[in-house]
Amino acid sequence: GSEPIAWLFHKESAHWMNAKKRIDAISGAEKYGKIGYFGMEHRLIIAIDGPAASGKSTTAQRLALRLGYIYLDTGAMYRACALQAQISGVSLEDEDAVAAMLKDIDVRIETSGEKNVILLGGKDVSEDIRTNAISKLSSDISALPAGRYLMVELQRQMGAKGGVICDPTRMSQGEIE
Repeated sequence: GSEPIAWLFHKESAHWMNAKKRIDAISGAEKYGKIGYFGMEHRLIIAIDGPAASGKSTTAQRLALRLGYIYLDTGAMYRACALQAQISGVSLEDEDAVAAMLKDIDVRIETSGEKNVILLGGKDVSEDIRTNAISKLSSDISALPAGRYLMVELQRQMGAKGGVICDPTRMSQGEIE
């Protein structure tokens, strides 16, 4: 099908479960996200997967709002890194310089009403990261092994306590990016 699929991550057993239902089952995700498939209250990491232009981001945003979770916008995180590289004058051809920049980067996602606010060094850059130039730079950063590795580590830190929903750029065998 062409609709997004939900994947739920249970931290205690450290595995992904395919919800096996299309995301028209938001009420099911609510049940699993609050009470828990495993019979105990906990906050999950939910990844939405599906083909391009299938509504993954919209589904993730709506579900996060409904559950009171954070929408972990991985694309916005890469865009914030691209903005930092532009501001810092870091050449994306110098992978070591990019890696050094990313080790010290302060990217956070907070919720304000019904939308995310992307913070870079404590400053709201939600609008600044939506330019064509930043889109190109973010694609270049995501193509670097060091860029992907460090961003995945940052995403893991953000999701460590659960309560996050994402539409990752890549999914495989229990790994999300």
